[in-house]
Amino acid sequence: MVCRKTVIALLFVSMALAASCSGGGSPVPSPSATTGASPTAPTALSPSPTATASPVGADRPDILEDAEVVALEQGPEGHIPGNLALIIETGCWQCDGPTEGLTRVYSRPDGSAVIDTLLDPKSFGSRVVTTPKGVEQDSPYITGFAASEDGSEIAVSLCVKESCGSGGMDGWSPGSKTLLLRSTDGGITWERWGAVDVGGYVVSLAGPGRAIVGVWEAANQPPQIAYFPGLAPLPVPALGAWPVHVLDGEVIWRAGDARLLRSDGSTIIDFGPDAGVYRVAAASATGAWLGVTWYWKDHIYFSFLDSGGRPVTTYEAPSFALPAVDLGKGLLIGNAGVDVSRLSEPLPSGVFDYLPASFHLSEGMVTPMVEPFAGPDVPRGRNHVVAAQHGPFVRVASGDSCLNLRAKPDPAARPLACAADGVLLRDTGLLVEGYGGESWLRVVTPAGVEGWTSTAFLDR
Repeated sequence: MVCRKTVIALLFVSMALAASCSGGGSPVPSPSATTGASPTAPTALSPSPTATASPVGADRPDILEDAEVVALEQGPEGHIPGNLALIIETGCWQCDGPTEGLTRVYSRPDGSAVIDTLLDPKSFGSRVVTTPKGVEQDSPYITGFAASEDGSEIAVSLCVKESCGSGGMDGWSPGSKTLLLRSTDGGITWERWGAVDVGGYVVSLAGPGRAIVGVWEAANQPPQIAYFPGLAPLPVPALGAWPVHVLDGEVIWRAGDARLLRSDGSTIIDFGPDAGVYRVAAASATGAWLGVTWYWKDHIYFSFLDSGGRPVTTYEAPSFALPAVDLGKGLLIGNAGVDVSRLSEPLPSGVFDYLPASFHLSEGMVTPMVEPFAGPDVPRGRNHVVAAQHGPFVRVASGDSCLNLRAKPDPAARPLACAADGVLLRDTGLLVEGYGGESWLRVVTPAGVEGWTSTAFLDR
């Protein structure tokens, strides 16, 4: 079984760059989703009568004293749910290295896996570094990222000069420079969004075309929190508080004492002593206000809160777990520790017992995605789920710079958007015969633009 302390140690490294893990020490940034509504109708969760509720007793935090807590169990191994493409953070496991890149993984209709590299820092040139030997060239590295739950918007910060701080993991150095990138097509193309002439990193998305960033302006000083673009300062509601999510325009903050705060400093919820918050995300797909993954002693919980901060429903994971995406109807996607003794066969050498997983809350089950993540084609390492694109999909394969989506099924119709090769378009199922007898399909881009395109330039 995966060791919680080991995973926490890794999360303080990798999620200081992007995700959201804190169990003491300096607060770290979170890639909390700000958009990405599920196409399914919101459905309020309630504990399943078939699930096993944990007993009331001393081994329970005070905040859950009168609550029903549904204990989840590891179920049979599974695979990526159909019509989903997962965006994955890659990087080494049990190491002090930064996020190495972003990868997209999904299954074709025949069940075979497709693995696409979305972001490789090396593709953005070199990083100038001053060493005792003089000025040298090194590779840029990711200092932070944030994504909407459906991957429709992704922001990434790259250190492109000297050392940029990145959550305190490495030393900040004068003259550092951070490049910010933005994608609105699921990570296929990247806009050079801007730069910060100091060390910095993306903390969270703050709405379309806006992010929260941390910037270092001096050594041995805490970072300044600001909005990007523009770097307008963001007032911190309490000493040591850290922004972890933006919901309906309001910044949610995590305090160092297991509290979640509003921007005015008022407490949303206090999980009490021996507790800490891992991840905060919207929970509208489940009919709640906010979803929080947190721990108390050796217990890992997912709590869905109402707008007053009260836990509506709480689930306990069988091992360390980090749900990332709420798909609605009681289905979450994220990562979980795996009890390898319950698998049908051992994991291959080099595959760690911490894998992407689906959480079937209504069934009380956690399903580890052994395939394709235990296969030879997926990068070995942390493989944290960042976002999930919703299908069914068609993939752009125009052989050109991009494929036009048009207002009508006609090559002369007004273009609405142009999707690059490799972009996954959502198939609406509306297929017609258009101009010249050509088949046209109505599709939706990751950014939500809906239009018509010729099927001659699409792969399924």
